[in-house]
Amino acid sequence: MNSPDYLNLLDSALESLVPPGVAYAVAPMPEQPRFRFEAEAHWVRQASEKRQREFAAGRDCARAALSQVGLPEQAILADANGVPIWPEGALASLSHSRGYCAAVATDSKRLRMLGLDLEQTNRLSRSAMARVVHPSEEEAYVQDSQQRATLIFCAKEAFFKAQFPGWQTYGNFHDMQLAVEGGQSGSISVLTLGPRFPQELRSLASKIRFNFRYFEDFVVTVCWLDPAG
Repeated sequence: MNSPDYLNLLDSALESLVPPGVAYAVAPMPEQPRFRFEAEAHWVRQASEKRQREFAAGRDCARAALSQVGLPEQAILADANGVPIWPEGALASLSHSRGYCAAVATDSKRLRMLGLDLEQTNRLSRSAMARVVHPSEEEAYVQDSQQRATLIFCAKEAFFKAQFPGWQTYGNFHDMQLAVEGGQSGSISVLTLGPRFPQELRSLASKIRFNFRYFEDFVVTVCWLDPAG
């Protein structure tokens, strides 16, 4: 039996998930880190080789997406918390999982926030599922499914990335409750955001959008907020 073509499956998934005006790029993780900018290599010089490969591949993926929305190629460093510093006028997000990476990007005038996450669906332990899944999500959707718990984790990670440039809030997984609509693909809505998040963001909870898709043993989620939100 032939192995699944994960890269094409990821590409097809993102093509169906991103909202209008959002570009995306996907790539396999290289066996060795290849840095296009010395400043990026310097930033992770003390990190493990695995971390260097993830950093280099993620930045290349992000540049590929940013170039599609008219941004010139440039080094993408990180702040003191490890959060990517995107070019002025851009919104972007990147993710990597088990040998693959992906990125999304858009002009900051098109959207108010944008986040992406990619996860393998067979890795969450029972204890991790308990930390990630809110009791209401467990009852209404997850039950005892590792795959569904991973979708909840993936969506929340995408949201945390999306909101951080604007609100810079570190939330816990139980600080939000999500409702999932669909089977192998679909949408997600926010039921509640806890008081850890700013009031402005909580007032926008019902307008935050998510699309997701499972493929093979992965799930990918895109989160965004329109500028009118």
